[in-house]
Amino acid sequence: MRQTWRTRILASLALAAALAGCGQEAVPARPTSPTATGAGSGHLSRPVPTAVRPLPGPPVRPATEPDRPGAAVTTSTGHVVVSRPVRTDWPAPPDAPPPVPVYWFGSPAGGRVYITIDDGWVPSPTVLNWMATRHLPLTTFLIAAAARRDLAYWRAFQAAGGVIEDHTATHPDLVTLPYASVEAQWQEPLTAFREWFGTVPAYGRPPYGQWDSTVARAAAAAGLKGIVMWSAVMGPHGLVTWNHGPLEAGDIILLHWDPTLPQELEQLLAIIAARHLVPAPLLEGLGPPGAPAPPTVASRE
Repeated sequence: MRQTWRTRILASLALAAALAGCGQEAVPARPTSPTATGAGSGHLSRPVPTAVRPLPGPPVRPATEPDRPGAAVTTSTGHVVVSRPVRTDWPAPPDAPPPVPVYWFGSPAGGRVYITIDDGWVPSPTVLNWMATRHLPLTTFLIAAAARRDLAYWRAFQAAGGVIEDHTATHPDLVTLPYASVEAQWQEPLTAFREWFGTVPAYGRPPYGQWDSTVARAAAAAGLKGIVMWSAVMGPHGLVTWNHGPLEAGDIILLHWDPTLPQELEQLLAIIAARHLVPAPLLEGLGPPGAPAPPTVASRE
């Protein structure tokens, strides 16, 4: 019976991938690992959103406890950090820096949720107008190749309060590339965006949601502070969350710059309002390294 339940969940997630509008990108799978809890009575439990091998986040990795399949770790900043197994074909070199933390959720404080939009091939004047009239805090994970096609739009997006982060140079599947190529894919947007927009991304999102420890170490070498995934997807057919439940405070929501983005964003804002949640800037939800740990939200089991 348990297997039937898992099969049903996996089938639903396959549908979510199609809804995401970017092929393989979808919400993370329902966890099979134990829940992660923070220290102190103010920290409630929240499941790790995928059954993967975890790495502790900053400030240190315990020297006596290596990766353990099925374990779950909450960092000193209160965020669940996970990592996939180390690859054997193109591993990171021995002198590569430690992997950056990987975030699936932001802080739930104040009922905040975080709207993120990927790629950048189809800029939307309507969304740009809404940013000004509705004061929407949007973060885009922008492909450098897409940004180059319409620099004027992305400068206007930034002037309207939008934040531009790193979605690689050309949107390849990073887990299929050697370490040096992965680092270059992360690094090129940092250099280009500094020249084009006067800012340098702090966070990256891997294309198709594909990452492993080599990808996370290359991100650190390029100068990124972390990798940001997502816990909900808004697509042409509606909203799908990581556990197929309602949208919750702390969720990071994925959309795409495509022709249906205005309609999807309109629907999403209605859902957020109905749930009495508040769109908030992503960077506020992640917090600076070493910040006081916000409480994680309760399990949705």
